[in-house]
Amino acid sequence: MESKPLEYSTTTVICATCGIEFETTVAHLFGRQFTIGKYCPDCSARFSEIEQYQEDCKLEAENMSIRRRWRENCGIDPRYQAKDFANFDTSRPGNIEKIFHKCVDYAEQYPIDYKAWLARTQKPYPSLVLFSVGVWGNGKTHLVSSIAHRIIDRWKGENVPNPVHLISEPELYERIQQTYSYSYAEREQKESEQEIMNQLCRAPLLIIDDMGKTPRRDMDFVRRTMFNIINRRYKALLPVVITMNKDLEGLRDYLGNSSDEATLDRIMEMTEGKFLQVTGTSYRRGP
Repeated sequence: MESKPLEYSTTTVICATCGIEFETTVAHLFGRQFTIGKYCPDCSARFSEIEQYQEDCKLEAENMSIRRRWRENCGIDPRYQAKDFANFDTSRPGNIEKIFHKCVDYAEQYPIDYKAWLARTQKPYPSLVLFSVGVWGNGKTHLVSSIAHRIIDRWKGENVPNPVHLISEPELYERIQQTYSYSYAEREQKESEQEIMNQLCRAPLLIIDDMGKTPRRDMDFVRRTMFNIINRRYKALLPVVITMNKDLEGLRDYLGNSSDEATLDRIMEMTEGKFLQVTGTSYRRGP
């Protein structure tokens, strides 16, 4: 027995919401009628807008939760969790306003889906070095924390990992050297030196704050560690942002010497030779 094909017709009904008459479709199947649409076009459009708004709000709430978790876990110092470009003081002496705008541009132009951007362009996003000489507390950490905040804020749900990781150089060396004191049993529960290095070398954007701030006895360890990080990121076309209280010559002495400038050479190429000097006075001592 052949099944009877589905047939359609039109009829006039009353909108279940606003009460106006409108024409809708009726489906006929096996002797029964099914009215398609209980609401007039205007009410249907309004309900669709409301449903889309609710979905958008739900998605944004989920994204906000992810951004919050990223902020807490990406290495931003607790003192700078609430400090970003919006509350950075650009009125202080020196060239701080100029540097501020360069940092804003850096964060705004940074490609959130870095892997896709790299596959398309085949070139790395430029690295950045902020330095000051003889002045501490003039806003460099606030600026690079703001870069991290803004990049995280720009994430709108793209399928990417946390796009940024921030660590101070003293913390980096402390974490690595802690691994040397773990017992055999502890090693299974604690992070290893290799895991620390992989985290720093694979992060889409790595921010190293206060490079060369704390003098260390074992400079071979410092230079070996820093070369490993910079070299791996250099080969992977991954950018790095660095703050320091040294000029170019001071960085050269810190990272190597005239016979071994491999780390410095890579940083120079990654930054396209552009180091941004931050002038002005210390925030911590008032205006």
